[in-house]
Amino acid sequence: IGIGETTWTKTMEPGGAPGMPLWAIGYCPTLNDLVKIARLIHSEGRIGGEQILSPSLIGKIFAGGDGEAVSTEGRLGDVNCVYFLTFWCMELENGQDGPRFAPTMLGYGGNEVILLPNGVSVIRVAKELPPVTHDFSDLARLGLALAPVARTAGG
Repeated sequence: IGIGETTWTKTMEPGGAPGMPLWAIGYCPTLNDLVKIARLIHSEGRIGGEQILSPSLIGKIFAGGDGEAVSTEGRLGDVNCVYFLTFWCMELENGQDGPRFAPTMLGYGGNEVILLPNGVSVIRVAKELPPVTHDFSDLARLGLALAPVARTAGG
């Protein structure tokens, strides 16, 4: 998808063996990398005409796991949110076909990538020290409101 080498925080293994990437807090992407990942997911896993991710799994991510997700039991503020395939899926207002979700990638320090069902991605790069409270519902509402502007601007 056009992401070059990146920085990883890795485990320290005995005997000097290569460390394993710490996926929860160890990936250090650039802003450009985050945009590429968001575009890949919004394109249902297709890039350059090639399908590299399962479109059915991408659909399940936007459906909040489609019954297979883990409940977060209110750990992310007042929004209904489930955890599925490394995404925090925030429930939005119901659409015509039932509940809609905004899959969100949360990173250490308050970084957030919110993927909205209208094709808009909201990326927040922050530097907060723990404890970080991720209440991304305001950013999601902003992204939903920006969809008509993004379409007329060519995005």
